[in-house]
Amino acid sequence: MIGRRHLGGAAMLVLTGLAACAGTGKAVPAVLVSPDADDIREVERAAEALTGAGGVTLPGDVLTASPELVLDRQFPRSIEGNPAGGRIMERPPRLSLVMKGEQCILVHEDSGKREVLSGVTCAAFAG
Repeated sequence: MIGRRHLGGAAMLVLTGLAACAGTGKAVPAVLVSPDADDIREVERAAEALTGAGGVTLPGDVLTASPELVLDRQFPRSIEGNPAGGRIMERPPRLSLVMKGEQCILVHEDSGKREVLSGVTCAAFAG
């Protein structure tokens, strides 16, 4: 016969295991919820950090309909401001918004680098 003491210990192990699993939940695609100007600035900051590009400007509805973001390339210009000759052959940076627990995270698709977005609210993407 198993004593209460052993059952209590087994129950604690099960509960501890469940809590550990909940803390390591998988990141899921997400979208921004009612972003304001500060939220957009935070996404721009993260995009700049992930890509090394400066001067990223995003529209107010960015990442609200889809978790994917492709940044347009800034084409090189001459000193006079005219488009420089040649073509850019590399892919534009692709970013995606994911949610892990309550955190909203912007991910660079090619490198896997991540930036946690501070003060931003997101929800799991249902599409």
